[in-house]
Amino acid sequence: MERIQTKIPNLDMILNGGIPEYSINIIAGKPGTGKTILVQQMIFNNAAQGKKSIYLTTVSEPSVKVVRFQREFDYFNPDFLGEYVIYADLGEIIRKNGSKGALDSVTKLIEEHSPDFLVIDSFKAIHDLVSSQTDFRNFMFELAVKLSSWNTTTFLVGEYSCNERDTLPEFSVADSMICLKYDNGSRNIEIKKMRGTSFLSGKHTMKIDDSGITIYPHLKPELRISEISDERSEPERVSTGVPGLDTMLGGGLLQRRATLVIGSAGTGKSLMGLHFLAEGAKKGENGILLSFEERADEVIENSHSYGINLEDMIKKGLITILHIVPVDLSVDEMIYRLKETIEHTGAKRIVIDGIANIERNQTSVEIRDTFYTIVDMLKEHNTTSILTSEVSEIIGSTEATKHGTSFVVDTIISLRYVEIESEMKKAVSIIKMRGSDHDKEIREYKISDKGISVELPFAQYSGVFSGTPSKKPSEAFVEAFKK
Repeated sequence: MERIQTKIPNLDMILNGGIPEYSINIIAGKPGTGKTILVQQMIFNNAAQGKKSIYLTTVSEPSVKVVRFQREFDYFNPDFLGEYVIYADLGEIIRKNGSKGALDSVTKLIEEHSPDFLVIDSFKAIHDLVSSQTDFRNFMFELAVKLSSWNTTTFLVGEYSCNERDTLPEFSVADSMICLKYDNGSRNIEIKKMRGTSFLSGKHTMKIDDSGITIYPHLKPELRISEISDERSEPERVSTGVPGLDTMLGGGLLQRRATLVIGSAGTGKSLMGLHFLAEGAKKGENGILLSFEERADEVIENSHSYGINLEDMIKKGLITILHIVPVDLSVDEMIYRLKETIEHTGAKRIVIDGIANIERNQTSVEIRDTFYTIVDMLKEHNTTSILTSEVSEIIGSTEATKHGTSFVVDTIISLRYVEIESEMKKAVSIIKMRGSDHDKEIREYKISDKGISVELPFAQYSGVFSGTPSKKPSEAFVEAFKK
């Protein structure tokens, strides 16, 4: 099956290569969802390749108005008008001459110009222009017959809801249906139907700016044979760059695995991530820091306080900082941008700092799906990663994750404040490490101008993470005897 590329960023990937040639396609969505922009961007992109389009407007927007708004986008080229992009008003013809006159007019235009694309916008508006639904059905049937004989790929644009596909006659002849939505400031696009070919299902994030439409695919995790076979032998170790922590981990983090670092504010989660990236840079391994809460200049300034010259590593191209503002966060866009940056830089170490920002406006099921997709993508690109997550409890018991996502990661490191003899100390423990043994003790760690260093275990105390630690009976006896 031959395909026509839309050349809209990432849309052809979702469509498994593009729109099937000579197909009839319905572009559905409420007003303001971007339907007209989608087809306009596609036909102007193809006009640059010498492909011709006829764009027929009805009553929703006259062609003059359509052209005026399209001039605001980068893809618009006035040189294509009249030769490669031809506009005509079909609505006026229907009002004067009825559906038969409209069909004759469309036929004449097709025979005169032999276009690669035919667009009717809005096709749904024709329902209100014809004399009856019977008249519309006859018009639709005759148009479908003619479309099958023309070597033209057709787009019927309309203010359809995504649930109308079983009620209107145009859906019975359509080969595909593409649905656009705009809710609460977020846009998405979904392929509802595509006859005779596969496509990437799901709701994909869509953004509109001066360049037009960009799609960020909703990536789905895959089970990889390479990863299954790798489980048979223990992976190599990757140093965290934190003195004493590698010993707790049995020699370091497992290569190409994901680690979750949890802790309350101020426990050093972000700093641990910087140690990890800096250690990789020393060995010539590229790394990426995805930060939600701090800009690149803030991260660089803070790193100097702990003896980490992050600025120099960035200048050498060893570390890339990707800053995404949580307010503007689109999960699909975030994952796609991170994936692109990994492929561009060849990074082997990844730190995602502040994953709680990903959980906003998502259900628990969506959060688990998102985390699984992120970790799967990181492993697919053979990276070793650290994800940090803030917990609200400063001392006492806490959950590793709130949405049951701990199974997704391979290792969990807990950083905690503990009160020992009326003094606040910091404690680190390895909660789990899939596929490897690890230190079971709770150790003290300190943060200085040289960063994090792991010290001796709290051997004299029990219940350290309970919030009310107490000396072990043997230690209490010795201390009482001294008195």
